[in-house]
Amino acid sequence: MGSDRLLMRSDWPHAEGLPQPTDYIRELSSFGADERRTVMRDNGRALVERRPA
Repeated sequence: MGSDRLLMRSDWPHAEGLPQPTDYIRELSSFGADERRTVMRDNGRALVERRPA
């Protein structure tokens, strides 16, 4: 699955099971910097900024 299909999210309780949700970036160590930014920020941002058609 590519980074364009992954989304980091945080809610309580943290679904990823980490004390600090941003620690999830360690799970993405095999991804490049651009892919990590896509998962950790850009994909969620795109959902929030989506405009109705």
